[in-house]
Amino acid sequence: MKKKHPARTKIRSKVKKPRRKLHHRVLSFFKGDGGIYVIFVLATVMAGAFALSGGLLPSLNENPSASSEVTIDPDSAKQSSESALQLVDIKIKPSPTPTLPPSPTPSPTQPAPTPQACLNKIALNLVLDVSASMNNDDKIRQLNTAMKNLVGQLKDDTVVGAVTFAGLTSFPNTGGSITQLPFTKYKDNKKLVSDKLTKLTAYNGGETDGTYMRNAFQRSLNNLNVDQATYANQGYNFVTIVFTDGVPETKIWDDDCVVQVNGSNPVCFARKQDPRISPNLTTQMKEKVSKVYSVGIYSGTRETQTVIYNEAKKLLSAIASKSDYAKNSNKPTAIDSMFKEVLNSVCQ
Repeated sequence: MKKKHPARTKIRSKVKKPRRKLHHRVLSFFKGDGGIYVIFVLATVMAGAFALSGGLLPSLNENPSASSEVTIDPDSAKQSSESALQLVDIKIKPSPTPTLPPSPTPSPTQPAPTPQACLNKIALNLVLDVSASMNNDDKIRQLNTAMKNLVGQLKDDTVVGAVTFAGLTSFPNTGGSITQLPFTKYKDNKKLVSDKLTKLTAYNGGETDGTYMRNAFQRSLNNLNVDQATYANQGYNFVTIVFTDGVPETKIWDDDCVVQVNGSNPVCFARKQDPRISPNLTTQMKEKVSKVYSVGIYSGTRETQTVIYNEAKKLLSAIASKSDYAKNSNKPTAIDSMFKEVLNSVCQ
């Protein structure tokens, strides 16, 4: 029987010894030499993982990725003590994406009618005072300026006619008034219309020659009786505009004066030339046309303006179809603006 080589035996023993030590340490580890600590760490990690998976924290009712707002189930939030964390009314909202505000869209509104839009089917009936007093205070030039601007607003198919009035000396054998312009379409007689309306002359037959307003109303009504039906059948609406710088007057002063002022500038409001007396021509005019406007300009002494022109304003208010259709001023430069107001109102 062979003997084991002593060196080989020694080597084997040296190899086995470390294995015994490792095995011994593993066994001693599980027997309590530090194992409890590892188990505690593992248990803590597992408990944390369990809690994070939804076992202990409140559960979400909705998927945040699928909803813009998430709420918390109140039953899953347990409060065990005063120091416990309570989660309530937690909402998750996405950050708003900035967007430019839309351009404001104007609400549809009906544009206000303009003279240019309606004058194609309007017939203007002008009754204009060109008495001697219109020579004072630059009034006749202001009236011509207003008429020039009015003509500039006319459309080709606008119909226009005019009667002017003053005193008997100014218009002999005509009762103090004449047909300055027969009714005509502007496109047919542009030069005639312009010449007749923008080159008016204030006739000077003397301060007491008169202002025959009633006779002018009567002549204007006669012209309407002749021509109105023809244009009305074509769809035209007639509008009358009366202009004066004072009150009706006659050459002869007597008890006919409703109101009079003597002195350096004598004035008599003559009853016989008042268009309101019977038969009432102002009423007839309102019945004849769709609208009647009145434009009054007053100048002169303070006494005249106080006494006479207060009566004139009452007259012009009675002439107009509505109270706001009566335009009055004591400044001659306002004639043009008052006519513009009237023309702007014609289409309304």
